[in-house]
Amino acid sequence: MARDLHREPAEHQDKDTQAAGGGPKPIGYPTYAEVALRLFDNGYEPLPLHVGQKSPIPSRWTTRPIDRAQIETWAREHPDAGVGLRTGRLVGIDIDVLDPDVAHQMGKIVEERTGAALMRVGHWPKRLYLARTDRPFRKLSARKLEMLSEGQQFVAFGRHPDTRQPYYWPSDDTPLDVPLLDLPLVDETTCRDLLPELLALLPRIGETQRHARGRKGEPSSEGPVRNADGLVIDGRDGWLSSIAFHALHDALDAGVPPDADALADAVWSRFVASTDLSRPQKDGRSG
Repeated sequence: MARDLHREPAEHQDKDTQAAGGGPKPIGYPTYAEVALRLFDNGYEPLPLHVGQKSPIPSRWTTRPIDRAQIETWAREHPDAGVGLRTGRLVGIDIDVLDPDVAHQMGKIVEERTGAALMRVGHWPKRLYLARTDRPFRKLSARKLEMLSEGQQFVAFGRHPDTRQPYYWPSDDTPLDVPLLDLPLVDETTCRDLLPELLALLPRIGETQRHARGRKGEPSSEGPVRNADGLVIDGRDGWLSSIAFHALHDALDAGVPPDADALADAVWSRFVASTDLSRPQKDGRSG
């Protein structure tokens, strides 16, 4: 599968005005009524989600059977709902990391260890990879990392509650194109062994803020300083450079000739979504 990692969400692409089912898509992503049955035919278990949220609408969604009749009922009752995919045989490898250097390294490790290539993005550079298993297992988690399987779900299509932008799939493929059985096979042991390897890339707890500022309270070159919402407040120039660096190298990794205008638009969009631009710089300027 070709990977175009600087591709932006649908609403930023002028040519992407059609829903997966062929009709107009004014909200910027496929709705439950449009794609749920197609996802089911591909082996997935689609759930209707509250619009603009990550939570499923149905009660007892972790255990209730999801068959064609149930999906048709939900599609009639919640046609404009977002779309979640229940995990179990489907596995979601969730990297909830805002540092693009670390997220990029983690992504490479996941791809190399599992063969996963289908990736979903909500708030870049956070990312979630898809795989499958023959033996569902309970969720594995550590700090900013989760291995989702039995009794969990994640957003496939919808609007992110923080960025207010549609979730998107940086490659040309989504679960609408790739059946569950075509995803790479993993097991609990593989996922459990992957956690410490990924965790080793994260700074130890308490180390980030300690290294983010020098002795006189000035930002250091260790990385940007974030507020409680995860937005960058200091070290914004370096953060912008880091985003640009990874956008370029993601495009090169995907074998896509970089387009300067598209790359600039993608970089600025990611910078704005992850940075507090209301705080003035130290020289008194904003931005």
